[in-house]
Amino acid sequence: MDKPALRAELLANRRKRTTLETAAERSQRGSLIADRCLRLAQVVQACARGDLITSYEALLSEPPTAALNEALTAELTAINQYFIQSTAMRSMTCNGETS
Repeated sequence: MDKPALRAELLANRRKRTTLETAAERSQRGSLIADRCLRLAQVVQACARGDLITSYEALLSEPPTAALNEALTAELTAINQYFIQSTAMRSMTCNGETS
């Protein structure tokens, strides 16, 4: 099977699943995708470094990404909070206001 035919078949299968899948099933599938992605070593390391991670907002015919995007946003928020607190502590220490 050539690439265009394979892509067309995969798209048709995704669209068919979309019509058969309930909202709860789609949500569960999205959670599984998020769980798997967030366990990847490269993602864990990128989050720890505060690197930019790009993820798309899925169309109904695409694998759901809402749970993944929410988890990445939460991870980024936690990292930013740590960075802000750490920077504030260093600034205060440099000013001699804390010991």
